[in-house]
Amino acid sequence: MPGSKVFLPQAIPAPVLAAVISIIATRLFNLLMLVLLFRSDTGGTLSEILRLSLLPDYRLLFMLMGGVFLFEAGSVLMLLRGSYHWRTLFICCQCLVLLLILFRGRGEGLSCLPGIDPADSHHFVRHILLQKIPDLLIILLLCVPASSRAFFRRVPGPPAGHGEQER
Repeated sequence: MPGSKVFLPQAIPAPVLAAVISIIATRLFNLLMLVLLFRSDTGGTLSEILRLSLLPDYRLLFMLMGGVFLFEAGSVLMLLRGSYHWRTLFICCQCLVLLLILFRGRGEGLSCLPGIDPADSHHFVRHILLQKIPDLLIILLLCVPASSRAFFRRVPGPPAGHGEQER
């Protein structure tokens, strides 16, 4: 219709798009590493996970990992929409996971996992912390560039021409 206003959604900035793609890629890679970790010559992945899921500590760990995975999958969609609150929740979730790694990694926590030597549990914690570096870079992509800050600061309003009457 001539003279009508066209609504063009605000483009997603490149740093936000790179962060979202990075979140998806790292989570899929972490899932693949988890499957490969529990892969054994004797039983296989599913039987090992089912055997460990009967233990209360591992059941809590699997539920927490699944909850974080689902939360991050949902937050990716909301980050694409430019939700400031979901960006903050994603950052808080990453800080919580980091604190859990640091506090659970001390003492007997990680040394009882299958395939981990108790003498090497400190190396394992360091290895996990090194895997959190991509998450730190993702957080920087979501917070530091001016285009990302402006994208999350904007207030989504109604489309142009919405609610106006034609003359």
